[in-house]
Amino acid sequence: VTAPVQPVQSPVTAEARAAQEAAEKMVAEGVLCSTGYAGYWCHCCSVHCSSSRAWKQHAASAAHGKAGQAVVGDGDGTANPWGHGTARWLKQFPRRQGGTLEVSSKYFDLDDRQQVLLRQYLAHAFHDDPDLLKAFDVLLQRAAKHLRVKELFETIEVWKKVVSHLLKSNELRKSSDLPLVSRIYDIASGHGLLAVLLAYRFPTMKVLALDREKRDGFAHYVEAVNDFGKALPGAETCLANLSFEVADFNRWSWEDENVDVGRALICVHGCNELNLAVLQRATEAEAVWLVVPCCIRDGLGQVSVRSPSLEGSDDTRHALLCGVVAAEFRATAVSCIDRCITNRHLVIQGDAQNAAKSPVATVEK
Repeated sequence: VTAPVQPVQSPVTAEARAAQEAAEKMVAEGVLCSTGYAGYWCHCCSVHCSSSRAWKQHAASAAHGKAGQAVVGDGDGTANPWGHGTARWLKQFPRRQGGTLEVSSKYFDLDDRQQVLLRQYLAHAFHDDPDLLKAFDVLLQRAAKHLRVKELFETIEVWKKVVSHLLKSNELRKSSDLPLVSRIYDIASGHGLLAVLLAYRFPTMKVLALDREKRDGFAHYVEAVNDFGKALPGAETCLANLSFEVADFNRWSWEDENVDVGRALICVHGCNELNLAVLQRATEAEAVWLVVPCCIRDGLGQVSVRSPSLEGSDDTRHALLCGVVAAEFRATAVSCIDRCITNRHLVIQGDAQNAAKSPVATVEK
């Protein structure tokens, strides 16, 4: 009888072993969802929970035992887990079959640990800004029905991209003696939270949210930020620079035609023709722009993306079409937010003023 050959194992550092044990602990407690499951999967008990309510009941059951609090801490901000990346923690929230966040989940649908995680995310994203955190504390408690968890993550992650792009664009424009961006247009604004955050971040710029209808949640967002935000000298409120206009973008025109005004056009999840309409308007106005396309119908651009091999591969087709758009409008960068938030996660950005000087786009992580 021949003894079985033992596999040679590579040495494992104490740090790597500790990280692995921590990950296994979270999986065992059901905190991490398995890829492909909508809701929650407890590896310890081999139980699938299709909703946050079902997960709460399972986590409180005798079979599962009391869930530990060591995973996310007590929410006091002393060791914010979001400082080590987003993917690991986003997977702890309710998700759909495809792995992206559940679109209908709201704050009060989350269990206690998920609520702690969400608040820690806000603290990390806003750099512990006390005014914004107070405003969102009010929003989470009083206007939760208007604020979906998926939309919150999506908006803030895109907001960070827009802020970085505007700051970088104005630096380049200043060095080239070009008009600095002083007006931001959030096209197809939807709930309007992105426009609110941009107006708060850039208090000296005018921010216009534009959509065919004005949702009820917008007033709640503005009220909460105005209640805690500090107004500039001479301004009545913190968001005195923010306005909302109900209009069809295709029939809408600038408030003035001053070519010396620096503009930025933002469009998040505009469908089909709207993406190209926004980019065309940005090109004509020599504006800074950033889009996160939702739907791009084949044939809208100058290049057709058609192949039997792409059937059933919507992500690949969408990525290729985004590349076509980026090339056609001479984007300066293509990046993304975490795909766990949305499968329409690609961000395309550029500046029509500097397009000729920066003809090659960079791909950012």
